[in-house]
Amino acid sequence: MNRTFPLISVIIPCYNAEHFVESAVNSIRSQSYSNLQIICINDCSNDKTGLILDRLSEVDPRIMVIHNKSNLKLIKTLNVGIANATGEYIARMDSDDLSLSSRIHMQATLLIDNPNLDVIGVNPYLINHKGVELGSISDVIYTSHLVAKFISMFNPPICHPSAMFRSSVLKKYMFRDEPESLHVEDYDLWIRMLKEEVKMRSIDERLFLYRLNPEGVSSSNRDLQAKNHAILSKEMIYYLTSIDIPISYLSILNRNFIDIDILELKKTIQIFENIKVAFFSKYNVYNEMSAFKEITEWYNQRIILIMGNYLFKGSISQRMYCLYFFTKHFRILLSKFTIRNIRARFLKILLK
Repeated sequence: MNRTFPLISVIIPCYNAEHFVESAVNSIRSQSYSNLQIICINDCSNDKTGLILDRLSEVDPRIMVIHNKSNLKLIKTLNVGIANATGEYIARMDSDDLSLSSRIHMQATLLIDNPNLDVIGVNPYLINHKGVELGSISDVIYTSHLVAKFISMFNPPICHPSAMFRSSVLKKYMFRDEPESLHVEDYDLWIRMLKEEVKMRSIDERLFLYRLNPEGVSSSNRDLQAKNHAILSKEMIYYLTSIDIPISYLSILNRNFIDIDILELKKTIQIFENIKVAFFSKYNVYNEMSAFKEITEWYNQRIILIMGNYLFKGSISQRMYCLYFFTKHFRILLSKFTIRNIRARFLKILLK
């Protein structure tokens, strides 16, 4: 079958990434999909990042290197990349991650074949700073826009550096350069898009390796990131279900350990159930079998993570309650996703 393969712009923001940036860019250069514009923006790095990018651009004319005149930080740098993108589609990539060779081709094919779809993400696999693979980091792989909306109440529904967009869509929304968007610029973007029914989904393919980098932006700004994440999560829960959840309960649902008594823990789980029921009712999830299964599995995995937190970090009474809970709900421990996620988290602790 004859198929037109349009230009795809790949945006790679770079800051002090000399140890990983060449591998990251080369993973894009070696894609099976070759009609690429590779935009690398050096945000005033004070290491060898800029020199490495310039050298790579000399051997590959597809690479455009932009050297910011001042340190613009991530959000402004991303918007510089978007402004310079000329492709019909825009893919994201970070300077310390790796894309497997068929990633761009598979995402582009799905967007070409599905004109109602606007954003495609992939199932990210975690690697440590040495490149050792730790396994999938997604709780559940989802295949529909409806599941993306449910997940967006608690987490970004797509791993940002693995995403591919229709260029017209990303250029419309851009990244918001506001204090409340700092270090959660992707989550803010997904929420704004989902509120206007921009269609997105993820695919279950091993196409992207996300590096656990202790020197990365997210790792060095965790407190502010957690605060802004909670604000966006609370806002989206209310928008989709009309439930106004207290921040303390929301922190627990987002896998943070807070020393509370058993009654408060039970109340948190009940609120989580209420959110799920309200969402199912509002969006008729009971009539969408694949979405019903995927949301239920994601919900179960989140319950396991919450209770697991208290099983390993809590008081004796909290641990006893968690053991009782898992005994009562033992079937959720038998899921293939449960086994996969436990393995990935064990490896993350062991090998990071």
